[in-house]
Amino acid sequence: MTVAFLVAEGESVPGPILKIGNTNSRYRFPIGARAFVKGWNSHGPAHHCAVGIGHLSSKIEKLGKLLSMETIKVC
Repeated sequence: MTVAFLVAEGESVPGPILKIGNTNSRYRFPIGARAFVKGWNSHGPAHHCAVGIGHLSSKIEKLGKLLSMETIKVC
């Protein structure tokens, strides 16, 4: 089993949100939704992810280097 950080940066945008009983948001990625989903899923992640406030990919990449872990940036 390989463990790696999988990272993407995008933005939460206004608009209708599904009211299905859990936390949801609408996101926009600089490479577009289709390319994001294809790139993200090509690495075989679990179906859970974490969302942070701000542009944190460079910090996650630094953490990966400190821990000798691969960091994959989708966008």
